[in-house]
Amino acid sequence: MAREPAFREYAERVRSQDPGEGAAERALATVKAALAGQRAVAADNNRRINQRRARWRTQAGPAILGSVLAVLVLVGVGVVLDLDEDSRHHRGRGARA
Repeated sequence: MAREPAFREYAERVRSQDPGEGAAERALATVKAALAGQRAVAADNNRRINQRRARWRTQAGPAILGSVLAVLVLVGVGVVLDLDEDSRHHRGRGARA
């Protein structure tokens, strides 16, 4: 959206181009139409940005859950394999003695 000083300059240009009765009203209507058009474009852009952000947020939750589960599985596998190795190590010592 254009800044306020730019709109004021635009309104003055529109008003100076149409000197006559009702020029101020026509200039105001022109500026209002321009503002409405810019607001519609800005709202559409914001909506698309928000939809993209929402999509990323909905993907973040399952991704975090998947990574936590993967870590738990890896830790569990490591613990089970370590326990299995320890039990083999103890059985081997008992058989030698």
